Formats: sequence, C-alpha cells, structure tokens
Amino acid sequence: MNKAILIHAGMGSRGFNSCGKGMDESWINHGLASIGAYLKLKGYEFRYLDLRKFKSWTQFLKEIHVMKPDIAGISATTVDYDIALKVAGLIKSVSPSKKTVLGGIHASVCPDECSTEGNFDHLIVGEGEVVFREIIEGKIFHKIIRGKPIEDLNELPFIDRDIFGKNETPIYPTLFPKPFSTFIASRGCPYNCSFCQPAERIVFGRKMRSRSPENLVDEIEKCKKDLRINSYLIHDDCMLWNIEWVENFLSALSRKNLKMPFAIQSRADLISKYPDLIKGLKMFGLTMILIGFESGSQKILDFLKKGTTVEHNFQAAKICRNNNVAIWANYMFGIPEETKSDVTKTVEMIREIKPEVCSPSFFTPYPGTYLSQYCDQRNLSLIGNYTDFRRNPEGRKIRGIDYHYLRKAVRESKNETLFVSFLKKAKKKIKRF
Repeated sequence: MNKAILIHAGMGSRGFNSCGKGMDESWINHGLASIGAYLKLKGYEFRYLDLRKFKSWTQFLKEIHVMKPDIAGISATTVDYDIALKVAGLIKSVSPSKKTVLGGIHASVCPDECSTEGNFDHLIVGEGEVVFREIIEGKIFHKIIRGKPIEDLNELPFIDRDIFGKNETPIYPTLFPKPFSTFIASRGCPYNCSFCQPAERIVFGRKMRSRSPENLVDEIEKCKKDLRINSYLIHDDCMLWNIEWVENFLSALSRKNLKMPFAIQSRADLISKYPDLIKGLKMFGLTMILIGFESGSQKILDFLKKGTTVEHNFQAAKICRNNNVAIWANYMFGIPEETKSDVTKTVEMIREIKPEVCSPSFFTPYPGTYLSQYCDQRNLSLIGNYTDFRRNPEGRKIRGIDYHYLRKAVRESKNETLFVSFLKKAKKKIKRF
C-alpha cells in the first residue's frame, strides 16, 4: 500500500516554529482534517506534517527522508503557494518518483498556472476526499483532477482533530475560554459577492450543502467530552442562510443541553431579517457574530454585489447590542470605484457601531473572483508576489489608491479622538482616488 502524507503549508505570518502563537498558527485545516478522517474510514494510513511546527526547511527535509512517502498531499491557499512550491521541490529532491498532489483554494482557482509546475504531479480542483484516495489507489493519472463533491455531508466522518495535536486559539480570548475549537457545518455559499465569487463556487459547486444540525451537534458534544472544549466557532461563511436549519440546530442543542460560548459568521441582512433567531441562539451561548459590513457606502456595497444595504448594517448591529452579542466587524478600504467620501462613510459607520473587534482590510484582487477579473482588465493589480495576497491593511494592492490616506482611515475607524479631525479633513476635499 502506498504511504501517504498530508502537509499543511500555511505557516501564517509568523513562519516556522509558530504553532499555537495565534489563530492562523493554531486553527485546524478542515480540508486536510476531513481528508485524513476519510482515509482512515476507508482503511488507509497516513502521516501528517504541519509546517507551523517545524523550525526550518532542514528539519522538514530530514523528516521526509525518514518517512519516505510515496504520495504527498499539500494544501495551500494563494498566500502560501510559494511555500507549497518549496515543499514539492524538496520532496522531489529526495526522490523524483514520489508523487506530489496540490490541493486547496489556489489549485482550484488557478489550475492552469499550477499545472506548469513540474514538481506537482496532480492538482485537485474542488473537494479532495474521494479523489485523493483514488490517487493513492493508482486509479487516476491525469494532472488536473476535478474533485468529487460529497452530496450528503453526513456520510463523512468527523474531521481528524488528533493530527493537529493542540486545541485552537480562541477567536477572542476574553469572551471564549479555552479549550476552543472550530467547526464547519456546510459547503458553498448562495450569495454572489464579487470579491469572493465565483471562486467559492469553483471549489464547492453551485449547490449549497449542509450537514444535518444533529450531526454538527453530535460533533460539538464529542469535542466537549473528548477535548473538554469550553467554547467554539462555527466557521461557515454564512450560518443563517437556512432558517429551518438554524431552528433545528437550536432544537438539537436543547436536547443535548449544550450551552457554552460560541461565535458564528453571518450577513447583516439575515441578522436584520431574523432577530428572533439571534435571541434564540443567545440562549445557548451565542457570544459574538462576525459580520461582513464591508462598507458604509451604498454605492460600494452595490459595486461589490453584496446584496445588503447600509441600513442592514446598522440594524444588524442594533440587534446584536439588544441581545448582548459582541460584534466582530469585517470591512474593506481601497475598493475600485471607492472615493474619499465612500471611505469617510465607512469610518463613520464603524465608529457609530463601535464593534468589539475592528477587522479592517485592504481590498485584494483574489484570483478566481469577479473583481480580480475587473482589475486584470484595467491593469490595476499591484500584486508582486503571493504573500501580497494577505488581506491585512498593509501594502499596495491596486493602482489609483491613496494608501497613505487609507492607513489613516484604518486608524481613525478605531480611534475616536482622531476621528473628528479625520472627518473634517475628508469632507474638505472629496475626489476619486
């Protein structure tokens, strides 16, 4: 039987020897953890390597010499693609006959680019549980492989958390006591935001699929028993998209009497539409919602095809406040077509909402998205290397943007004493970047 290893190439912003030092450095790679659990279910053994736990490339290479894998499955985002290339090259340097398989978001949205790299034998576009097993079995030989979506997610075993070794870092330690874990209940997204789609549909397809609420609650209960977790995050892009599912989730939590602090992600329009659901979730521990406010300008929200309004943003924040639910605010600056007036509106909105966590970013033209195509057609991109794809508000992403001004906007969105002077200056001279 071929010996397989699974490799997490995402070292985060801290590089080697960073495991456990932050969220990026401790959170589980759910894709690899699901593939690992599926392999075990089908009777296959594998080893797992997490680059966050290594001290150097020399140590990694020594481990490859010891393990002598026949097949290596490497998971990488666009930010980590250079690291994935390095990993594949080192494996091939040990033995050119060893197979390397690249999966993850970058392989899915940029298969043609990745296929030119000789150190990758296979690329998986989409979900990898089934096809990676078939590669191990020697059933697949072509380079670009379309993953086979799992129609019924309940058929998958719970992810293999054991391979990661440590519990995850809480999203907000003050509100979420350790041990903490992340969960995923669904695959796909029914919305059409231009900074995200169609990349997500390329990975997961157009059909939205969810585990049953009972299946998810069973996994939470198992982690409570085995890992003694005291808090968790449901890391779906938009948990509230199916109201009947959420109601059944509440019923399942009630039957198990599972009450502990947890966080979810959702859209402002859904929170505004279903305030009673927020109240019901609060009864079982809902402590924080990660909300993609994105902008305080309706013009920009429409440009992003967000499908929400600025009024939705304020209504959602009010509902959270009324239910004593903390707000993690995601918002962007530096969007194409954005003016200084639009930036000011976003700053004003965030200052009025007063979220517990401000999470600003600079718009980044991620490969495979509509806005990436928009930027390519207009020669706007300033991305020089793969690490430039980090969403944090640093560096220059596209042409025509005053990033010095935006860095100030980021500061002012968080700082009330500087905010007044920012507004005065911004309103004096409004012009397109």
